[in-house]
Formats: sequence, structure tokens, C-alpha cells
Amino acid sequence: MRKKTICMKKYNIIIVLVLISFLFFTSCDNLKLRKSATLYSNAEDRIKADFKAAYPTAGVSPDYNWSLPKEYYWVVTSQGQADEMIENTTSVVCDFDKEMLLVYTCTSTVGINRTYKLKSIKKSKDRLTVVLKTKQYAYYAKTSSAPWQRWFIIKMRKTEFEFFDLEL
Repeated sequence: MRKKTICMKKYNIIIVLVLISFLFFTSCDNLKLRKSATLYSNAEDRIKADFKAAYPTAGVSPDYNWSLPKEYYWVVTSQGQADEMIENTTSVVCDFDKEMLLVYTCTSTVGINRTYKLKSIKKSKDRLTVVLKTKQYAYYAKTSSAPWQRWFIIKMRKTEFEFFDLEL
């Protein structure tokens, strides 16, 4: 009976170690994605004016058209794509052999002075999820502004995915 208990304890320990190592290695890749990423939070000045004009978001266009999309996403994987949208490509240096850019714009009512930080990047199967969080300052606690179009650029290690979500 005592021998059986010792064997069961060994099996339980092995199972726990296998689970821990599985969780460690699956979350490790997400951590590498996050560590390799750079967020350009207020990137309005880095986007070409004609490109911004071609993609107005809801409530921001000159006629305050709320039927427009509230957000747009782009995955930039080549220098040619970057040249079409980024004003001065030296402001966002990217080695497209190893890295890519995620460009996101949306209608925002969060004040322009509030910046975002990159909270996490998670990849599960074919979906990439980027989570951004505003930096909290006591004097901006409950501030908002008129709708305006905010632009984000995220430079990160190149990875394969089909779907892209960005959570603010």
C-alpha cells in the first residue's frame, strides 16, 4: 500500500511538471513577441497626410460622418508598403526581413496628451491580439475630448497570423 502511494506521488509530480513546462513554453513565445515590440503611441505625425485623408474614421471627417468605419488595421511587411503610408521612414526604422509593422487608427475621445503603453501581445493559433493600456495620471483621470483620429504604429518581430485584434 505504501509503495502505491509513493508511485502515485511520483506520477502526480511528473504530471504537474509537464503542465508547468507546457504553460511556460506556450507563454514564452508571447513574452518574446511583447519584448521585441515597440509602440509609437501618438503616431499622427509619422503618417503621410494623403494617406490619413484617404482613411477618415467615424465622426472625424470634415462632415462628422458617423457611418464611416471606427477603425482601420494594416499589416506592413515590406518597405514599399511602409513608403506609401509613413511620412519619414527614418522615424520608424524597420528591418522587414525580420520585423513588421502593425498600423492602427481609430476614432478616439481620449485626450491627445494621454499616451498608451503596450500591455501584451498574444498569439493563439492564427490570431494575434495586441492589448494597449493608457498611462494613468491623476490629473487626466476623467478627461475626454472631441472625437479625433488617433494613429498607432507597432513594430514587432515578424510572425504569421490571419486575424489581428487590437484592444484599447
